[in-house]
Amino acid sequence: MEQSPPPEDAPATPPPAADKPAGRAAGDNAAFLAWLETVPDPDQRYNIATSALAEHQEMVTRLSAMRAGAVADASSAAPVSEVARRFGVSRQRAHQLLREAKSRAKPNKTTGGGTAGEEKENER
Repeated sequence: MEQSPPPEDAPATPPPAADKPAGRAAGDNAAFLAWLETVPDPDQRYNIATSALAEHQEMVTRLSAMRAGAVADASSAAPVSEVARRFGVSRQRAHQLLREAKSRAKPNKTTGGGTAGEEKENER
């Protein structure tokens, strides 16, 4: 049975379960995708998918920074080899995450903020 699209004032994604953090329940994601596949209007389906992608990309970016920050915090009190064992990654990956955390923390010389990638771009 085909579902009709939600009213225009309805949120683009279903609300998360009250007892779980937003976006963390795999069932919520599966239900959202199943619902989205039933949206008959391709423009609406495209816009909702684009919005969801942007929200999830922001989450991925922030989670990546938090993970790198955790490695940096842990490596301030222990050698990187020990941190790597603790988090179950190779020493090379721990060093990579540590460099990522340091580059995020380094202010951009030109504007006083931004990432190392932006800094390199500004130096060109």
